[in-house]
Amino acid sequence: MRTLRLPTTLAALALLSLTTAASAHGALPRALTAHTLRCHQSYANYGPMGNLDHYGYLSSWTVRISPAGRYEVAGDDLKSGSGAATYRAGQLRFTSGPFHDAMAGWVLAGTYVKGGARMPHDTVKGRRFPLVLRSLHSKHADAAPPRRQTDALSFFHCR
Repeated sequence: MRTLRLPTTLAALALLSLTTAASAHGALPRALTAHTLRCHQSYANYGPMGNLDHYGYLSSWTVRISPAGRYEVAGDDLKSGSGAATYRAGQLRFTSGPFHDAMAGWVLAGTYVKGGARMPHDTVKGRRFPLVLRSLHSKHADAAPPRRQTDALSFFHCR
């Protein structure tokens, strides 16, 4: 059996080009890849007369992001699966999978916040979230985070 051997220089150049292509998008921060992130969302709950009754929050998603840019999602409304994402300058773009499904109204982007962002009306004071997810479409699915955060409904905040 014959094996094909590449010259050492050619192999080194091929490896260098792969490394350069992978790092062009930037390395994902460890705060996003070290463990499974649990995502939360705050919302306003209104009473029968239309007045604000209280703020509540949902915790229905987990996201696991690998350093290579793959992600896995588990949710309680059947939006589970895996896909790919790119990362550059603090911005996470989902390019395939459950968070990139335009037909179902799920096209999300994420922002990495060093030191963490606070979720509006969080029931746990001082809690911080390194990843904030929002919809890129104005006509998003009901269970997806909004395109614009309001007092009545927050983005997904993940930690």
